[in-house]
Formats: sequence, structure tokens, C-alpha cells
Amino acid sequence: MMIWFIVLVLLIPFTYAFIPSNPVEGYANVQIQNEAPVLHDVQLSPTTVYKDTALECLANVEDEQLPTVALHYTWKVNGEVNPEKGYRLTGFSENDEITCTVYAEDNAHQLSDTKSLPISVSSAPWSIHALSTVLSGVGIDTDMAHARRLHEQGAAAITGYVIDESGKNGTSVMFLVIFGLLFLAVLNANLFLRYHLKKHTS
Repeated sequence: MMIWFIVLVLLIPFTYAFIPSNPVEGYANVQIQNEAPVLHDVQLSPTTVYKDTALECLANVEDEQLPTVALHYTWKVNGEVNPEKGYRLTGFSENDEITCTVYAEDNAHQLSDTKSLPISVSSAPWSIHALSTVLSGVGIDTDMAHARRLHEQGAAAITGYVIDESGKNGTSVMFLVIFGLLFLAVLNANLFLRYHLKKHTS
């Protein structure tokens, strides 16, 4: 046993002699593949547009880093490029043809597919124009779309809306009287035209 102990003691220096003094370092290159954003679809809101509508182009985008994605819009009105670069467009004329084109770009300048969606500006009937004018005349601002909804709901809905808005805006009783007279005038004119139209067609 004593001999083996002496042998082991003598081999220890030789063993350390073959161990490298400096550790070996290695490097590996890892590349993370960046995926381009995915533009699923585009929607225009609202779906019925009048000349005073604020039209919005809404894009449904998917990306791993969504907050860094930028959306690029191109608007065309009757085939002509509009200078507006945002997602909202206003200032139409009746029967205009509007097209929104959009694509997405991430911070690595990867681009999505481009999608476009057209829509036409509707012509509001004269009764809607008249109602909108009457409401504006008594200090209640409303757009064509809202005026059309009120018109479809009938006189009770219109009267209730006017009273409610008058309370909010502090409209005087005189304005309510003026509104009532103008509304009756528009209603009578509508009935008069319907009567004569029916008479001529029968």
C-alpha cells in the first residue's frame, strides 16, 4: 500500500501538466428570423357613407411586435389620389367613389400584403337634407346618417331627440317653437308631394 501511495503522489504533477491553463471558449451564431406583419382584412366604417360622413379605414393586423407596426394608407376619390395619409377621410360629394388602400410595415421594414376596399357615397333623400337643415337651424348639429335614422324612427323620435339635445345645449323655448313650425312645414310638404305624386300615377 505504501508503494501505491508513493506512485500516486509522484503522478500528480504529471497529471496537472496535461491540463490546459486557459479555458477553451466557443462561439455560435444564432439568427432569429423576423416574420413580416400579416394584414388579414380591411373594413370601412360606417358602411353607409354620406357627404358629411367621417369615413374610417380599419385594418386587422397580426405581428409578434404589434406596437412597432406602422400602417400606411392611400385614399383615392374618383380615381384620384387624396393627400390624406391617415386612417380617416372626410369631405365628400354625393356619388363619389372612395377607395382605401393599406399595408403594414414593421420596424425591420418587412411589409405585409396590400389590401384595398372601395365604397360609394350615397345620395340622401331631400327629406333627410331638410331634417338636417332644420336641426342645424335650431342649434343642433347632426350628420346625414343620424338624420336618416331619426327620420326612419318617425316624428316621436325626432321630437324626443330635439327636446333632449335642447336641454343639454340650453336651447331656448323660442328655438323649440321654430323647430316645431319648420318640422310641420317639412311634414306638410312631404305629404303634399306624396299626394300629388300618387294622383298623377293613378
